[in-house]
Amino acid sequence: MERGGEKDFATTSAGSGVDSVSEA
Repeated sequence: MERGGEKDFATTSAGSGVDSVSEA
């Protein structure tokens, strides 16, 4: 989640937090 996920999380905010984990 820390690698790249941080950026995704900020972009998706509360949209799809699970997506970040999936991408990571």
